[in-house]
Amino acid sequence: MLLLCKNPDGKPRKAYLVEINKYIVPIAENNVPSIFDFFVQASTNADLIGYARNE
Repeated sequence: MLLLCKNPDGKPRKAYLVEINKYIVPIAENNVPSIFDFFVQASTNADLIGYARNE
C-alpha cells in the first residue's frame, strides 16, 4: 500500500485501494487494532497522493 504511488496507472491503484479498504482494513481493525489507524491513514494518503513521479 505504501508504494502504490509509484504505479502510474490509476485504474489498478484505485482497485487495490478498494480491496484494501474492503478486506484488509477490517481484518486489521478486528485482529490488530494497534495498527488500524495506521492502515486507514496510509490508505487515505495513497488515495490523495495518486501517482508520485521519481524526480
